[in-house]
Amino acid sequence: MKTARVLCLNGTHGMNHYGFHLFTIIMHHATTRSRYPIAFLISEFKRSSTLKRWLDFLKNENENLRPDIFIVNDAGEEIKAIEKSFLDSSIFLYHFRMLCSWCRRLDHKHSADVNPNKAIVWQNL
Repeated sequence: MKTARVLCLNGTHGMNHYGFHLFTIIMHHATTRSRYPIAFLISEFKRSSTLKRWLDFLKNENENLRPDIFIVNDAGEEIKAIEKSFLDSSIFLYHFRMLCSWCRRLDHKHSADVNPNKAIVWQNL
């Protein structure tokens, strides 16, 4: 995880008839361009205090967990928790399905003769 500059926090809300929430942290590997889920939380609550406690636990267990950027798909409690747990990280609001779709399309179109502008976009995803 020490090379993970960008982490995504995805919340799936009300995933069952009990209304539990699933939170997943996804790492984007800079070399392989693959995405890997690295942590999960299933919770009855979607409070910033619950998320902060989980993020603090992950940070304490992984000293190298210092992302430059967090991408989230919910502007509410997720952002509040990240702001309190990772003071130096920038937070961007994004739609994960769109990001995954873009990455699939870029994977399909990525080749040795990529024009320089596409290469810049590819490097920053």
